[in-house]
Amino acid sequence: NIINTAFELSGVKQGLTLLDIGSGRGGDVSKWRNYSKIVAVEPNPEHIVELQRRIALNGMSDRVLIVNTGGEDIVTIHNAVRHFIGGRVDVVSMMLSMSFFWRSQSMVNRLVNTIISNIKPDGKMIFLTIDGDLVEQTFEPAFDTGPYLSKLIAIFIDMILSDSYFLDLVSGKYLNNVHSYDILYDIVTNHIDNHQEIIKFLVFIYNKLLLNRSVTTCA
Repeated sequence: NIINTAFELSGVKQGLTLLDIGSGRGGDVSKWRNYSKIVAVEPNPEHIVELQRRIALNGMSDRVLIVNTGGEDIVTIHNAVRHFIGGRVDVVSMMLSMSFFWRSQSMVNRLVNTIISNIKPDGKMIFLTIDGDLVEQTFEPAFDTGPYLSKLIAIFIDMILSDSYFLDLVSGKYLNNVHSYDILYDIVTNHIDNHQEIIKFLVFIYNKLLLNRSVTTCA
């Protein structure tokens, strides 16, 4: 399972805290077992019904707080994390929910601020996305790209520590020691074809996190 592999390779230790943005119907609940506390953010009330069922099925009801809102709701998520976790989380995860935040630049900015305000200085972020252009071309093939619909790219980023790690689960390549904007941009460009929105997001959030770390360090 590609999502399970992403969680495993993140090197998350048992007992850490998690903020999951876009929990959906709970397809990843079983992968949360090593976390001590989880804040699950999901905007769709219908999805939450199944999410609650799966959380209970895994015996995790006392460790998970479900927040019925979107990842761009900075204040609500901030308050929920501080109340339930007691501070910032060790890990932020987004599994296939990233594509929902491109309705406006404002939503993207607010999502970034949500992540920055809730992750620890030495925290980690795990996310998985799919090439939306290829999905569209499956229904209207432009350059015979339909066969590549299954090309899912999972990238794990340890964004606030001194090293950043990029994992392409399709090729199996594992790249580390990424420190600069230029190297980051080149790697992402090579790994995600025809998906400029994701490239912009990676560069944007990476730089915002570095800026936030710098400000925190100097304070």
